[in-house]
Amino acid sequence: MKKFFIIFLILILGGFSALAVARAGWYPVAIVSPSGGDSEIIWAKTLNKAQRAVVSYYRKLGAQITPSLEKEIKRALLDKIIENMLISKKLGQAAALEQSVVIQKTIANLSQNPQIGAGAAELYGLGLEDFYQLMVVPQAERELLEKKLAEDNQKLDAWLAQEKQTASIIFLVK
Repeated sequence: MKKFFIIFLILILGGFSALAVARAGWYPVAIVSPSGGDSEIIWAKTLNKAQRAVVSYYRKLGAQITPSLEKEIKRALLDKIIENMLISKKLGQAAALEQSVVIQKTIANLSQNPQIGAGAAELYGLGLEDFYQLMVVPQAERELLEKKLAEDNQKLDAWLAQEKQTASIIFLVK
């Protein structure tokens, strides 16, 4: 009887632990493997945080968010996160210093405005650090890569389309 109770207790604790992990968003949503690069995982926590920010923004504009619209927002955000990963990988280690300088300048310019933190919280429901990580850094990286590709007479959109076709992307949730 004691053995049964211990097994039962372990199963209950394991179930609650799995539930806590799932609610916190610590499960993978997709795995992105750029051509010739290491795989990266997109965590549900990242996707959910971005989704809450976008939904908050649209609600502030007075839009009605239906379940089908919320699903479309999630799909579009997942696509955007994948693009951001591919861009970040393309910039790679060689451009890490230049990338860091550009991002730091962008953040410094934004930080001069004392209302940026309040605006990010009001519009997106994000703290300042989350706002920088979700919105500012990916945009700065995108602009940096766009400049680099323009030097080689390439367009960012064409490069992204090609990269999405050659990358291995595994979706783990519907």
